[in-house]
Amino acid sequence: MRPLLLVVALATAPAPLLAQFDSSADPDSSLGAGAQIDPQLGPYEALIPAPDQSDAALASALRSAMQSVIERQAGYGAAGTYEGEQLMSQARQYVLSYSFEVDAASTPPQTLLRARFDGNAVRSALARAGMITQRQTEAIEIEVSGIDDLADYQRVATHLRRLGSVRSAAPTAGNGDVVRFKLQVEGGPSALELALSTGGLLRQQRYGDAHTPAQYVLAR
Repeated sequence: MRPLLLVVALATAPAPLLAQFDSSADPDSSLGAGAQIDPQLGPYEALIPAPDQSDAALASALRSAMQSVIERQAGYGAAGTYEGEQLMSQARQYVLSYSFEVDAASTPPQTLLRARFDGNAVRSALARAGMITQRQTEAIEIEVSGIDDLADYQRVATHLRRLGSVRSAAPTAGNGDVVRFKLQVEGGPSALELALSTGGLLRQQRYGDAHTPAQYVLAR
C-alpha cells in the first residue's frame, strides 16, 4: 500500500493508529513461547509479570501497570498517594490496549501483561490531582521519507507516539515515500528535536522554518 493511500485510509479511522496495530482485537491471546518481547516501552505503556491470564491476574497486573506509569510521570511514591490509589483502582478505564506475552528466555517461561494507557487521559487526571503540571502543546508538522510500506509506517507512527513530549501524531498527507505528520508537542520544536534525535530510527535531513516542515528519513 502506497503511503498516500495509507494516509487516506487512516484519516477515517476512529481510533489512534497504534491501537489498531496492538493486540487489542483479541486481548486475551498469548503470543506463544517463541514470542520476542520488545523492551521499548512508550511513556504510557508498561510490561508487568502476571501469574496467568485469569481475570484476577489481569486486574492485578493492570493496577501494577498503572502504578508504573504514574511513577514514571509524577515521580517515585506518587502512586502511593490518595490520588494515585484512585487512578490505580480505575486502571481499566484508561486502557487503550493490552495483551499477554510469554518471555521464553526466562526459566520457567514468564507470562507478562503489556498494557498501553490513554496518555492524554492519564496526564489530565494527574494534572487535576496536582501531581504534575499540564504544559501547553504546540502543533508541529514534520515529514518522514523512506516509508515504502505499511510496516515502515507502523514503525514510524509507533516511534512518534512513544516520544515523551508528543501527545498525538496523525498523518496529514503523503507523496511517494514521504508522509507528513501533524504532532501535538509539549515543549515546542526544541523538545521535539531533542526527542527525535534519540533512538536512531529517524535521521534529520532538513530543518524546518515558518513555511516548510522539518524533514527526517527512516533509517535502515
